[in-house]
Amino acid sequence: MVWKWKYRMAACGIFRDKKTHTQKRFEVFFNNGLERFFDGNRLAPEFIDVFSIKEYIAIGIDVDHVHIHMMIPPKYSVSEVVDIIKTNTSGALKAKFGFLSKTCWDKRGIWGKGFFVSTVGINERIIRKYVEMQGEEDTGQAKLEF
Repeated sequence: MVWKWKYRMAACGIFRDKKTHTQKRFEVFFNNGLERFFDGNRLAPEFIDVFSIKEYIAIGIDVDHVHIHMMIPPKYSVSEVVDIIKTNTSGALKAKFGFLSKTCWDKRGIWGKGFFVSTVGINERIIRKYVEMQGEEDTGQAKLEF
């Protein structure tokens, strides 16, 4: 099977109160805690073992949220992958930063409940052109502008 499903995911930390956690602390917390999961364009073994995710395209770490651009195999739902990422990173960050175990007293971990995800890829104009051209070229694959 050939696939190329790319997604952009964003997840927020549950601590957005500047009285409790300053902006600088969040930057240190995310930047120094999440790098073990992303090495170049490879994912950590925790994710490779669970899913067939071999690479991500980019990661952006902001003050209180993370953006990840990655490829997810079609046999897995996006919510499954996001749940695994949030679960593994939450446990690792709690282990590295002791204050999180005291502050995150429930089982939710460090992440908020929801997430944002969108697909990334070719646009509607290219898809429409491809669909309209079906059956017109019998001698080879249509060459579309990407």
